[in-house]
Amino acid sequence: MLPIGALKPGAERVAALLAGLNTSGDPHLIRISQHDRYEYGADRSQLRVWNRQVMRADRDGPDRWVTLFYEDEPGCGLPRPRGLRNCRLGKTAVDEESGVLAAELLFSHPLRRGETLIMEYEMVHREPRPVGSWGSCGRTLRMTTREYLLEAAFHPAALPAICEEFTEPADGQPGTVRRLIPDSTGCVHALALDTGPARFGIRWTWDVPAPS
Repeated sequence: MLPIGALKPGAERVAALLAGLNTSGDPHLIRISQHDRYEYGADRSQLRVWNRQVMRADRDGPDRWVTLFYEDEPGCGLPRPRGLRNCRLGKTAVDEESGVLAAELLFSHPLRRGETLIMEYEMVHREPRPVGSWGSCGRTLRMTTREYLLEAAFHPAALPAICEEFTEPADGQPGTVRRLIPDSTGCVHALALDTGPARFGIRWTWDVPAPS
């Protein structure tokens, strides 16, 4: 398993940020299923990010999950995580210069060995995110994840011109790209099975590129 933030820029600064948080249980939480849903409005702004995790403890004692949140674009600010099901926000640490927030999501009780947990939370932005000509969403999978489902839900009046799924393996092997077409509700999704360590996501261009 790679350390938290190992596949992100500024890994040394992330390690310093995490030093004040309790990450001891992280290696003992097996990722069974992860589901992220990003929702965008008619003005292309990000409205909501909803996340669900299904994890299993491989020893007694894990009582929290530590994760990182990044300022995706200059000026959009760091998001604030909020627990929705079986978790609540614990300690946080912020590196404003790098635009990184580390946060503990505390479980209702320490897990027993073999116990599974369904955890849901959302990310809330304090300021509206700026609108650019492109966008992306996804997750860095630090370990092999059995199932990762990613959704990008667009307003029917603001669909992207080009949308694709991408995978970037951490070992330097060639990545993959696949074209995605929004369904009748304006949503695209990408499914990764037994994937990681890798960066897996969806990216898009809002406007049709000018001919070269």
